[in-house]
Amino acid sequence: MTDLNATIDTYLQAWTESDESRRTQLIAQLWSDDGRLIDPPATGEGHGGINVMFVGMQAQFPGHTLRRASALHAPPEHFRLAW
Repeated sequence: MTDLNATIDTYLQAWTESDESRRTQLIAQLWSDDGRLIDPPATGEGHGGINVMFVGMQAQFPGHTLRRASALHAPPEHFRLAW
């Protein structure tokens, strides 16, 4: 994905995608096989670990959706936004 806005939209969608097959596809679009997601206090390692984070969040906050709540800050090696 070269368009950062599309990447962010996919990222937010992946967090709350309830269909496991679709969520797995979204995760694969966003991370390499050995990618890591750090969202304190949780960390997900690889596609499986990231999926576990998303499933856990969905269990804790059923029906919750995510949206952008701030402007995008995107230095070269990462991005940051409020959601």
